[in-house]
Amino acid sequence: MRRSTAALAVVVLLATNNGLPASIVNIVSHERDGSIRNSGVFTFEGYLAAGRAGGLAGQPVPDGSGILLFELPSLAPGQTILEANLQVTLLAASNLVSNEHADLYALGYVETLPPENDTNASWYYENDINDTWYYSGSLDTRNGNDLGTNIGNTPIIKIADDFATTSTPLGDVYTDALADAALVGFINGLYDEHGAQGGDYLVMRLSANQLFDQNYHRYLFYARDNTDAETWPVLSLTAVPDPSTVVPEPSSVVVWSLLGTVGITSGWWRRRRRLVWLRSEG
Repeated sequence: MRRSTAALAVVVLLATNNGLPASIVNIVSHERDGSIRNSGVFTFEGYLAAGRAGGLAGQPVPDGSGILLFELPSLAPGQTILEANLQVTLLAASNLVSNEHADLYALGYVETLPPENDTNASWYYENDINDTWYYSGSLDTRNGNDLGTNIGNTPIIKIADDFATTSTPLGDVYTDALADAALVGFINGLYDEHGAQGGDYLVMRLSANQLFDQNYHRYLFYARDNTDAETWPVLSLTAVPDPSTVVPEPSSVVVWSLLGTVGITSGWWRRRRRLVWLRSEG
């Protein structure tokens, strides 16, 4: 049985503009989110880093990507995702120049997370997250087979180009309408085409749009591994039934039609004609 540790909350039940019942589910990023470095080290320092750190003495200067992990909800037969939105909190944009941005990708999904391997220090794991998930550059063209994310030869997708830039204010950052639509299509594809189910983990990445060539040029976003729950990354999904599977509730028109079969409609119709006639007389 797959372990469920992500925070899932059905916030509200509502009806969409086509009358279908829907529910909004807020999913907090898993506590194992963090930053994957080009050295293969996975850090969990309370933030997600996209860009270059300072490096350690005698070691190559590390570049990093922030990894987000969201536990997918279970969908009933015929259900689909109608809307999606990602919220993260920008903690810092350090020492950046104007063309240094952070992009947002969706990589696929994994069924389980690897065991923790805390053998090196109190703030990082080594080789417990797939190191191929790291990337810095303008466009990652790899696919699910390359990254081990269960989408086969389907390419990963850039959800948002320039998700954060040097002009992005610190604080909450949301995906825009175009990114939301791309996220909806990608997540539905995980369920419909690649066998994802509730309890699997959607993998997303915040990464630099190029190799930042100066130390400590980086974007820092709050991770789940910090004490302020208000800053945790949240994926909001709106799920609806498939319209072809919905049996509409009886409307007043349907009720009156049924009543007409036992002779009541004719009386109502005569009364309606009488009212119309009286109005024409007046």
